[in-house]
Amino acid sequence: MDGIDAEIRSVFPDSALITPDKVQGKAPTLAAAVKAGGWPKLKAARGKVMFAMDEGPAKTDIYRGQRKSLEGRAMFINTDEGRLPAT
Repeated sequence: MDGIDAEIRSVFPDSALITPDKVQGKAPTLAAAVKAGGWPKLKAARGKVMFAMDEGPAKTDIYRGQRKSLEGRAMFINTDEGRLPAT
């Protein structure tokens, strides 16, 4: 899964990406950041891209690895409320 992130980052500079780390900022979790309004406003997101992995828990758990959230990852994942990193 690291190769997917590497491929994304080889094409898009960090300044052009909306990543989980950027959305989370200093919040304790990605979910807490989003609930507190940490999602970028349209003006801040204009001209940028984000990637999401639309897979089930088997693949998203591998992508997340041992991370508490999605630290260092280029993509967001879909997950059920109550499962990491949604909590």
